[in-house]
This record gives sequence, structure tokens and C-alpha cells, in this order.
Amino acid sequence: KSTGVILRTRDGGKRWSPISGLLLPALKRIRFSDAKTGWAIGNGSAMFPSGIFRTQDGGRSWLNVPGPRTQGWSTGWFDRNQQGIVAGRNGQLARVIAAHSEPVRTIDVGPRHLRRLEFVDASRGWLVGDGGLIMRTADGGAHWRSLGEGLPPGISGQLDFRALATFGEHVWITGSPGTRVLHTQDGGAHWDIYATGQTMPLRAITFHDEYRGWAVGALGTILVTRDGG
Repeated sequence: KSTGVILRTRDGGKRWSPISGLLLPALKRIRFSDAKTGWAIGNGSAMFPSGIFRTQDGGRSWLNVPGPRTQGWSTGWFDRNQQGIVAGRNGQLARVIAAHSEPVRTIDVGPRHLRRLEFVDASRGWLVGDGGLIMRTADGGAHWRSLGEGLPPGISGQLDFRALATFGEHVWITGSPGTRVLHTQDGGAHWDIYATGQTMPLRAITFHDEYRGWAVGALGTILVTRDGG
């Protein structure tokens, strides 16, 4: 992650090996849409100004996606049509279309950092970050609206969000401390708070369906739920 090293497994994660011959800057996220096509995002550099990389051979080789130089991306989402959107420092957003990147806009989030971005489909997406930040878009990322109002009292001052998962109209959000998970089953109209029973910060969360999910975090923390959280 911090040195740009990419690891690969061929047995479901039992054994891992680094991919040799890669010279990449520090990476923050990696995502595959199929067995061959994947994306990695991270810091920009003089050699790789856009900080966005693509592979079409299962990760054996990576090409820098052309685009303007960035200070660094922290999160991103890509679909199976080779398109996506990335977010980074100071509220910056960029769109990836036809294997090149172009700035979209900068959203005003103050001193807070953007941490995780997920889309339900090509139009509807969610963005979370520090200080209880939750934002939503309904037009593919062209415009974003903060969900500060309507959230349970005290959330913005108590949690820094790091992890986000979606399944249809269901959304789960958690972070640091990892004591609680926010959940909506109607696209953000109403929210519930679920206790996790532990305090370690949670870094990632994913759901297979509206009931079965996993969360991982600091010091090897792994949590599982079978009832939607």
C-alpha cells in the first residue's frame, strides 16, 4: 500500500506473492471488475502524474491513465464499462472515461478528508469521510448533497467514517471508532445505529446481500453479521 507493492493470489487468499517489476507510487485502493481488468489509485508523481493505473492482464502489468497531475486520490469507483470516478484531497473529484481522467469539480468539505466512495448504479453514489461526512449524488457525481441533517444526533461529532457498503437501497457506514455502524434500507431517508461490541477502528465493510456482511479493521479485527448489521 505505502510503497506501491501489489500482491497477487491464485488460491483464494491462502498464499500471496508480490508482482515483480512494478514501479508505482504509493497506492490507496485497488479494484477489479473481472479477472483481467483492474484499477489502482494513489499518489501522483512526475512519472505518473494522474495517480490512476489500469491493468488488463490480471495485474501483471499496469499503465498510468493519462490525466492532469494530482496531489493524491484516496478512494474511487469503477464500473465494467471502463468508466469511474475518483476522490481525493481537498474535496477534489475526477472522472475516468475511455482510459483517461479529467477533473469534474471540487466539493466544499472544509478540512475533512474524503475516505470512501461507492455507487449503486451509474447515477446514484455515496461518499463518506471525516467528521461524520456523508454525501449523496443522483447524477453520476456531477452534484453532491450533504446528509448532515436527518442523521442520528451526535454522529458528526463522534465518528470519522472510513468504510462504506451498498446493496440496492441499503447502505452501511462505519469508521473510527468502530463501535457503531449506520444503516439505511431506504436510500438515506431513515437511519438506524447498530452496536458492533468492539472499539477498534473499522477500515472496510462489504455485504453479499442485505443480510450477510463482513467488516475489517485495526489490529486484525474481522467482524461478520448475518442479520444486516
